[in-house]
Amino acid sequence: MQKIILISLLAVVSFGALKAEFWCDCEDFTSQNECNNVVDCKWGSACAKKACSEIDLTVCETLDGCSKNKDGKCEETKDCSTYEATKPILCMVQKGNCGASLIQNANGSYTCDKYTPVQDCGLLTQTDCKYSFIDDDNLCWINAATNKCDKFNMNTCVGLPMEICADFGCDSSGTECKGWTCGSLIETKCTVADDGIFGAQTLCQWSTGQCIDRENLTGVTQDTCSKITDGGYYWSDDACVACEDESEDSSSPSLLVSLAALLVIIQ
Repeated sequence: MQKIILISLLAVVSFGALKAEFWCDCEDFTSQNECNNVVDCKWGSACAKKACSEIDLTVCETLDGCSKNKDGKCEETKDCSTYEATKPILCMVQKGNCGASLIQNANGSYTCDKYTPVQDCGLLTQTDCKYSFIDDDNLCWINAATNKCDKFNMNTCVGLPMEICADFGCDSSGTECKGWTCGSLIETKCTVADDGIFGAQTLCQWSTGQCIDRENLTGVTQDTCSKITDGGYYWSDDACVACEDESEDSSSPSLLVSLAALLVIIQ
């Protein structure tokens, strides 16, 4: 009886919109269709990663390791100083985690450069705050609510300053920066809703005339698995499964905490 209760509670904990937290490696895709559905993969004798020069320019700078050079071509990201951007913040977003000169060059652009990490945004003056970075995940910016320099995580739209919200691929409509939702997408775009350029993706599906959160993968095949998840899932053991960050423990801390609490209740 205890096992039945635990399984039922686990189903409740796991229920909800499906997410894609990480992109799969091209080597994870074992069929030609599955491979070719993903923008940075190509099929030969097996699935392999495309060179940046083979990537469509419209998605070039959304991919890790690829940047658009001064000639307008997609290439493997080089030293920061070889790039320039129309806004200083775009050196971080598009050019491989770079800082930038805050003075326009002769071309009317901003020259990118390697940034010097700061230890604590709260110690910076308003003048030095913007465009300072703690690391590749966190930047400093003026907090509109406190008018003080504060730290912001670039891996989610939630909480980002409105001034740079759209630059990170977030929804800047309204008064607060937020990630896109499935409900905001038209039918032709109803695949995933992005939490900005660097954040997780919510899987979507079209149903009864609207785009809604996808809560299961019923009916998904090997040929459609990578396509409907934007390369965040792959086919394994006759199932469409999410890719994981191999550098981290694949167990979800929040799920483990929930299960621990449930076990205590059951006992």
